[in-house]
Amino acid sequence: MPDQTASYTDPLSDLQLQESEEHLRAIYNNVSEGILTVDSRCCILNCNPAIEQLFGYTGKQLRGQPVNYLIPHCKTKAVDYPAAKCQITNNYQVTNHYQDTGITSSGKSIPLEITVTPIHLQGESSLVVFVRDISRRIEAENTSRLRLQEMAHSGRLASLGEMTSSLTHELNQPLTAILSYAQACQRLLRKGKLDGQLDNALTQIIEQTRRASAVSNHLRRFIRKGDSERSAVDINHVMHDVLHLIYHELKHHHIDVELDIHKDIPMVLVDRLQIEQVVLNLLRNAVEAIAATGQKRRELNIRTFKEVNAFVQVEVEDTGGGLPAGDIFAKYYSTKSDGMGMGLPLCRKIIRAHGSDLTAKNNRIGGATFHFQLPVEPIQSQSSR
Repeated sequence: MPDQTASYTDPLSDLQLQESEEHLRAIYNNVSEGILTVDSRCCILNCNPAIEQLFGYTGKQLRGQPVNYLIPHCKTKAVDYPAAKCQITNNYQVTNHYQDTGITSSGKSIPLEITVTPIHLQGESSLVVFVRDISRRIEAENTSRLRLQEMAHSGRLASLGEMTSSLTHELNQPLTAILSYAQACQRLLRKGKLDGQLDNALTQIIEQTRRASAVSNHLRRFIRKGDSERSAVDINHVMHDVLHLIYHELKHHHIDVELDIHKDIPMVLVDRLQIEQVVLNLLRNAVEAIAATGQKRRELNIRTFKEVNAFVQVEVEDTGGGLPAGDIFAKYYSTKSDGMGMGLPLCRKIIRAHGSDLTAKNNRIGGATFHFQLPVEPIQSQSSR
């Protein structure tokens, strides 16, 4: 007897399925993020309108083209994923997220943020490539970086302007010595004494000239204006260079400096000029705070050390009067009648741009301590030197 059972389809289920498909299609067609579906041969199966608008091609023009037609270095093949992470199963998916550059139909390069996710599509292993234009974000980051550079340069000029007396002394000392030794050489030559005294005087002239040149070169490098460049830097060398720059101020105020710096500390990956500026500002603030107290105990302690994390720690501790009331990191905050209050806020901006923060606290026995940390240069880079 033939089977009399008739197949039955729930019209409500069909309607719900149709509504669901329309809903997903509306999202696909109107989402601002570009979406590409790519087959196992690395060819484009489909794209949404956001891709068409971003790259200037129609979906028909792109269908069947390799995805590298739009994104030359896009990693869309399974073999391009690291360590066999591209095996696609029913319960396992891998997402690869990175930045790349796309090429439009007019040949324009655009920075992109790309996310690649493996999927099953009609029984085939495929990939979905999500593409986001990050031009505005990159532009904003560049604008912020340039603004920080301008502020940092202005801050360095202001710092050096306040140090005119100290810097003049630093240059006058070797220049005065050079003049004195040159006059001595002249007298010895007139007397015909071409002996050890003349040789010693000439040696001193050479040494003092090098000293003056070192100060001049340091100043020229400190005030130069240019792009921010991060490189491997020995933070201990930075400390010594800045201390040399303010040596006269320390001596004038009879301040003892205690350096607790680890010799085997790793290199840090920073913009040296900007970090020098931070250290100079903190040390000069400490000198002013100590000088203002009138106390006999005048100490400036500088510590550098490495903890378990990937950062080098820096601390500047003084025996001054402690932190004043108010937010010392607020823009235009200053305890000086003629101060602009840009020093500490700018220092915090610089340290935050390096992925850390600048903090301050009052010491239990008086004075204040400022602390920040800097990222360690990757081990591969250090081992390659």
